[in-house]
Amino acid sequence: MLVVGSPEHKRAIREVCEQADRRFHDNASPEIREWLTTHGITTEKPFLTDAPNLILMFYNPKAPYGLHSVWIAVGYMLLQATREGLASLPYTPSGVSVRTLVGVPPRFQLTAILPIGFPREGVAQPRKPTGETQSWSRYGRSQDSGS
Repeated sequence: MLVVGSPEHKRAIREVCEQADRRFHDNASPEIREWLTTHGITTEKPFLTDAPNLILMFYNPKAPYGLHSVWIAVGYMLLQATREGLASLPYTPSGVSVRTLVGVPPRFQLTAILPIGFPREGVAQPRKPTGETQSWSRYGRSQDSGS
């Protein structure tokens, strides 16, 4: 984990991430492009410079369960941030290398960036009803249909 608060570093990280996202969007299939558009996902990443701090999550691909461990840590960090009145939404940049920008050894790979800050007033992430996101005893079975 690496905490980045410097405006210069955050700006450089944002530029690298936006370049990678432009490549991703340019090479995406029409179906993926439509999905991205429908969900309002663009190549602009202002949250990378707006947030007071970024937590860059790295892992060693050769370490057993390295990636799993990072995501467990992310879960706990998000829970603690919420408890402290902070907000974040993990960003998983594709094809981005920021190691040289922040001096991380080549054996580590970036897996996620957590922009950490205070939530904006009146902005809430829409949530799907649990019936749309979980099944009971068998895929596609609602809780009301019995076990």
